[in-house]
Amino acid sequence: KRLIMNLYKFVSKISPEKTFIILSLFFGILFCFITPPFQVPDEPSHFYRSYQISEFKMIGEKNNGYAGGDIPKSIVRMAKTLEGGIPFHKYIKFNPVFLKRAYEIKVDYEDTKFTEFENTVLYSPIMYTPQALGIKITKEMNSSPLIMFYAGRLLNLFTFIFLAYWAIKLAPVFKWGFVLLSLMPMTLFEAASLSADAICIGISFLFIAYVLN
Repeated sequence: KRLIMNLYKFVSKISPEKTFIILSLFFGILFCFITPPFQVPDEPSHFYRSYQISEFKMIGEKNNGYAGGDIPKSIVRMAKTLEGGIPFHKYIKFNPVFLKRAYEIKVDYEDTKFTEFENTVLYSPIMYTPQALGIKITKEMNSSPLIMFYAGRLLNLFTFIFLAYWAIKLAPVFKWGFVLLSLMPMTLFEAASLSADAICIGISFLFIAYVLN
């Protein structure tokens, strides 16, 4: 009985907000770098849309009936190389050698090609603000496109953590429920990518917490 009481006192002192911050940062950053580039569903398309917005082009373009925009050829080539035909083919594994090659790519921003990404070009620019900011900052530093990619992932993750933390703090009830949902593997997997789902999920949590409040 004393053991149970001591355990209850210990658990009651744990803050849901602090627990979430510590665990989400640890596992989120782990997901960010352990998951190979462009291995999250539709991540190449999310990258192209983020890059487009980083150029302050909020509205997509149409070319021969396809929606997308002008992307530097070297960035498209990097994305296709790193994607490597792995999605939906479980026997094909990621080759780390490609990371070194991608890091050494020099981008000619004038040499562009129209690239189709009609599944993401219709998304609101708000969903890609963190990713676009990460890409813009690293681009101004003359970084390789691979660094732009990881900067976009990290800022997307930090924005999600901020939104989810705010939701947990604001929620008058079910705080641990918010923590549990925010730390689910699939939630963090999406948050630690370039996917617009990260911001969408974070805003949804915040909206629900606001309504409950």
